[in-house]
Amino acid sequence: SGMIVGTPAYMAPEQACGEAVDYRADLFSLGVMLYRMGTGRLPFIGPNTMAVLTALATVTPPPARSFNPNLPQSLSDLIGRLMSKDPVGRPQSAAEVAATVREVVKGLQAKKSASTTAASPEAIVPQGRPTPAIPGSAAETSEDMVLVEAERASKSKAKAWRGRTA
Repeated sequence: SGMIVGTPAYMAPEQACGEAVDYRADLFSLGVMLYRMGTGRLPFIGPNTMAVLTALATVTPPPARSFNPNLPQSLSDLIGRLMSKDPVGRPQSAAEVAATVREVVKGLQAKKSASTTAASPEAIVPQGRPTPAIPGSAAETSEDMVLVEAERASKSKAKAWRGRTA
């Protein structure tokens, strides 16, 4: 029907332009959520909806780690890949994202066990910013929440796309 539906700041560029979308648009939105959780700010901003939509299509935000140096480089890289303007540049499945998140958490846990002052998953939240809306503070709880949501979204989208006609 030509309508664009969604929250502008979280839309994939192809969605904002009214083009065909697939599950990778949801991965883009996940990248925006992770960016906001890790930095306390949205990657695409503007004084009105049109400015935000224009930013989605034309602006490459600074890496999340530039705003929060406590973020692991691998997580900042994942966020950047998730927010690729080209869907081909994004991870190709929620399972791939979940596997990468598991590796990030394992790396943080390994650092924590090697040094009591190493960054933990809780320590990567930007100082002076609201805490992400993830219940509990244990690394396993945060990882489980992300993984469960990613797997739920993946199954839901796969089922929806299988039911479509060409």
